[in-house]
Amino acid sequence: MAPMKPLCRFCAQRAAAVQAHIIPQSFIRKYSEDGQPNFILSNRDFPRTTWTGIYDDALVCLQCEQGFSEYDRYGYQFFHREHLTVVHGEEGLIGWEHPGADGSKLKLFALSILWRASAPNRREFKDVDLGRWEAEIRDMVSSNDPGAVDRFPVVIERFDSGPGEAPTFYPYRTHIAGSPCLKFELAGCGIVTALQGRQWPAGLLEIALAPGRLVFLIAKNYKSSQERERFMSIARATYTKQGRLPGRRKKKT
Repeated sequence: MAPMKPLCRFCAQRAAAVQAHIIPQSFIRKYSEDGQPNFILSNRDFPRTTWTGIYDDALVCLQCEQGFSEYDRYGYQFFHREHLTVVHGEEGLIGWEHPGADGSKLKLFALSILWRASAPNRREFKDVDLGRWEAEIRDMVSSNDPGAVDRFPVVIERFDSGPGEAPTFYPYRTHIAGSPCLKFELAGCGIVTALQGRQWPAGLLEIALAPGRLVFLIAKNYKSSQERERFMSIARATYTKQGRLPGRRKKKT
């Protein structure tokens, strides 16, 4: 007798039967080099080469995976929009605005990725544990409800490097203004979610994604960022161990 398939972690009703990608594979394929797979890094510092990204075939059923697809498609379209409105302050560039963007869908896109990283029992996401918030975030995604602005607020940073220069990072833990957050990086942007939004500074809450609010992307210098330093520390450790940078094949001699 064949073993029973595990129940879908999202609806708990149907059998999990699809390869559910944590980050949509369209983002990974976009930046794969000709003839070589892309590379991605996780909060556990595991560099991997892949054509499509990390997936879990015991996570969700087909119907629930299809429910993520609407958010994934919108997220891909948003993060690959070429024309944004530049916003300058007294000291120069401070960010970009995205006229007509749907802040509600973007927030749910971010929360759906965090749920997909928290639910599997994979070592790459061992530190991404939503704990008591996992069920609430699942319900928000399932019911298409972004919640209040200060409930798991999401802000977007946009690096000044090209979108293919900054590597893809799966969700990892960080802190902003002393508040615990989860962050992932894709398409040259960093997406930050506060787990305890009321602890966030008022200035961040004012630009957090919300229905009917203009979507704002904070300008961030990549060369001097903690994100680049994080990547370089992983790259140096991997080069020492394997004789190559993460995801790069060692050249034949």
